[in-house]
Amino acid sequence: MGGGYLDSDLAAALAAMKRKPPQAIGQSVGGVTNQFSDGSPADQEIALDLQVMAGLLPAARIVAYFTANTAAALANAISWLSWTVAGHSVEHLWPPSSRLLVGCC
Repeated sequence: MGGGYLDSDLAAALAAMKRKPPQAIGQSVGGVTNQFSDGSPADQEIALDLQVMAGLLPAARIVAYFTANTAAALANAISWLSWTVAGHSVEHLWPPSSRLLVGCC
């Protein structure tokens, strides 16, 4: 939903914490990729989230999902993630108003 991160920034932050860098992966959903710009608020949020997770879970495999900044793209990313992780879709659990908002189900 906008933004991106630099592997070098994550590595530097973890070195300062005396932590080993985890495996961090940027996953595209709907063709949007890790798009680090110049330290925008979106970049800063992603960097902070990754640094906190990596600091707490140094042996983890962390996946950052990137998608467009729209309600429909977010719904698509959640659907894609639910199929990837759980093996089934979750949209049927959403209230009808939410399904109409994003144009699915």
